[in-house]
Amino acid sequence: MKKLNQKIILTMLVFMPSILSAAGIEKANTLMQNLVSALHAVAIATITAAIMWMAYGVMWGGKRIQDFGGIIVGAILLASAAEIAALLMS
Repeated sequence: MKKLNQKIILTMLVFMPSILSAAGIEKANTLMQNLVSALHAVAIATITAAIMWMAYGVMWGGKRIQDFGGIIVGAILLASAAEIAALLMS
């Protein structure tokens, strides 16, 4: 009986680290996927706000679309940050 217990304990010690490390990697993957999802949400909200600001400026502010070049570039960079993070994750 003692040998059987020793074999069980030895088997658990051999396989336990791989199980525990897989759980740690899974948690990290879940965290990073949640982060990418949050970045996508921020990108969508920012681009929507930028388009609304530009539309207001063009329709009632008497401005041209060319006057909003910086806003367009900033919105594109912010939206691409989420995609770059997703690319680096895969």
